[in-house]
Amino acid sequence: MIGDGEQVRLVMPATPELLRVARLTAAGLASRLGFSFDEVEDVKIAVDELCFALVGTKGREGT
Repeated sequence: MIGDGEQVRLVMPATPELLRVARLTAAGLASRLGFSFDEVEDVKIAVDELCFALVGTKGREGT
């Protein structure tokens, strides 16, 4: 179990093929931390949106 103050870091290439990995990792952690079903779903949506925004900027000048 993840204790208070502990951090989990996921580092991976910003590619569309790995979006599912990020979403499932975040959902698994949220579930282990006791988030409700609805909260886990919210986490998955938030991760999808964040990853889409980051992958969408890949290749632009200055990113």
